[in-house]
Amino acid sequence: MGLYVEILAAESERLYERRGRVQRIVGISPQWLHHPDAIRVWEPVFAVFSNAFRATRPRFNYYGPTEYRGQEIVDLCGALRSKNWADRESNDQTRIEAQAGIEQILAVAERALANGQSLLVLGI
Repeated sequence: MGLYVEILAAESERLYERRGRVQRIVGISPQWLHHPDAIRVWEPVFAVFSNAFRATRPRFNYYGPTEYRGQEIVDLCGALRSKNWADRESNDQTRIEAQAGIEQILAVAERALANGQSLLVLGI
């Protein structure tokens, strides 16, 4: 067990739960929480490269949902590929797991771009 960050591609207009007469956004739609298509990255591994997420989206929410769209996804992919995150202190096993996590995230991000979807990152 442990804490995980979940990442998935989804249609932007279906991400949020809306209520009331004016359909005000009240939060993330519950259907995305623990979604079977989401990839799960163990939090200590995600922490190794989390600066890439913060750099490309200054309002990145480590403890909640963050949506990346279009150019933001492209920027995120570039930051993850740049390996600037590799300078952080971590052991060899964590770096190997981080690289595997990045490859999974890049696959989901590229699929989101190809399908015109958003990349949804659900923090711990």
